Amino acid sequence: FQFFARRPPIPKQDHVVLIGLSAVGQRVATLLQELKQPMVGINRMAIEQGTLPQVPLIIGRIVNALTKANLARAKTIIVTMDDDMENLEIGLVAHAANPTTSLVIQTYDRHFSDNVAQLFPYAQVLCGVALSAEVFAAAAYGENVLSLFRFLNQTVLVAEYKIEAGDTLDGLIL
Repeated sequence: FQFFARRPPIPKQDHVVLIGLSAVGQRVATLLQELKQPMVGINRMAIEQGTLPQVPLIIGRIVNALTKANLARAKTIIVTMDDDMENLEIGLVAHAANPTTSLVIQTYDRHFSDNVAQLFPYAQVLCGVALSAEVFAAAAYGENVLSLFRFLNQTVLVAEYKIEAGDTLDGLIL
């Protein structure tokens, strides 16, 4: 009876269009759901039936799916495909269709990411390898890194820190 299970409808406006539902895309979708952000996912191939059951999905050619996703009225576009050049191409097409929306592009190569970020200042170009390196470096100091996020072009790490007597932070307001 699983064929009776239906996904929610595609939002009409002020939503996030998430393109690419590999492991990273699925994690982004989960976080957006926790933040109660309306969204639609786009992927070339079907994902497992029980995966992200509360997310509206469009399966098929990415370029054709953009119109169905109400891209012209979306507030954010996130591209998390598995290929840097493809992410850039999709991001450019999406930006051309809606130049007022926020654009986030995932990359895997730091140099590529830096170059794209310089050429397209309207986009947030995030390199997963560089972000994870920042978390590993913070963890090397013995901090328990809980999360990280980007804010005003900077990576902010959320860490759990135990302040003990004599610590440089002892007595300060955090």
